[in-house]
Amino acid sequence: MKKKTVVQISGYFLSGMSYQENIYCSELSKRSALLNLFISSSVKYPKDGSYSHLREVYTGTRNLDSGVYYDDGVVNFRLKPLFEKNGKVYLRKLLRTLSLLNPDVVLVHGSTSIVSIQVSFYKIFFRNKFKLLVDDHTLITLQEKSVLSRIYRFVFKMIFSKLVDKAADLYLPLSKETESIMVNNYGLDKSKMKILYLGADDNLFKPEPSKRISFREKYRIKRNEVVFLYTGKIIESKKIDEMIGSFKDVTNLNYRIIIVGPAEPKYKSYLEELILNLEMEDQIEFVDNMDTKSLVEAFNGADIGIWPFAPTISTVEAQLCGLPCIVQSSEYNRERIVNDTVVSGMLVNNVSELKNVIVDVLSGNQDMATLRENSIKNSQRYKNSVIVESLYNYMVN
Repeated sequence: MKKKTVVQISGYFLSGMSYQENIYCSELSKRSALLNLFISSSVKYPKDGSYSHLREVYTGTRNLDSGVYYDDGVVNFRLKPLFEKNGKVYLRKLLRTLSLLNPDVVLVHGSTSIVSIQVSFYKIFFRNKFKLLVDDHTLITLQEKSVLSRIYRFVFKMIFSKLVDKAADLYLPLSKETESIMVNNYGLDKSKMKILYLGADDNLFKPEPSKRISFREKYRIKRNEVVFLYTGKIIESKKIDEMIGSFKDVTNLNYRIIIVGPAEPKYKSYLEELILNLEMEDQIEFVDNMDTKSLVEAFNGADIGIWPFAPTISTVEAQLCGLPCIVQSSEYNRERIVNDTVVSGMLVNNVSELKNVIVDVLSGNQDMATLRENSIKNSQRYKNSVIVESLYNYMVN
């Protein structure tokens, strides 16, 4: 049986980051029926000031030029961009590269990306027969608010949405919220959409009581001490300062906050000053970064994950380990936390609601044992093994 050639295209390939498009690649490369390839820019990370400090953390110090690379088990064709703006990249020689690879299936990341327009043009005007899948991870809270971004989205809806609609065989929004944005804001065809969740590696992230013990011993956590855990980028848009401020005036000090992730230096200095002013030095600990093994330990060892003001993939990894979550109240998070009658965390709209939840948790008013069980139940649909199987079927059928 001839292998199907699958080409995945994204503006960036972030080696070392567990973003979904990277996971698609490594997992699908294990399928014997597929020849899995990737196309991205030679730029390693978006030129965004709040992210620039993360480049070396996640992608190393390699100075990647255009060419063919072997990244995390994936053959990656890195192309020079003609330009790059607000995370949108126009890839030079993309159509020539696609012609050379002659794919059976193309998966493009980002329905409104310039790349999706390039590929749609190539498929329609050169009468190519490949199957085009377009995934999208847009959420309301993550949409660019600048005037230029708003103009771009308007132009896409008025002009390019019809082109992409004609070319695309299937859209893969990550949630109902994303689906709604794609239909209402971008003008794309809902009948072509199937939700494909963001997932996490269920071979790594799972409940392990022994790791709970080792984590609490490592960080000298007292037996009845409640551990609030934040993991991810420590940048201003995550509003970690508001999270910390929510603990102000909490009289029950039987808690610890452990904040894990690479930090933007100026923002971390601001947080450290805030902690000193609030006299919370004994309650809060920063950890620069954790490898996957340590992260699994942390999700098992903590009592509750806390991401109240910005969406994150960490909630899925946490729930697979049985860690309940406090998250921002949004349609996207509601899908993750509430599944029919199974509730695995708390949704908050603002600092006041977060304070009330913190007090409830510390007062023992939350049934944490049930929340842990529900976290595991809710997370089963977010296993990578389940999601990749769905994607594989979309590609080959």
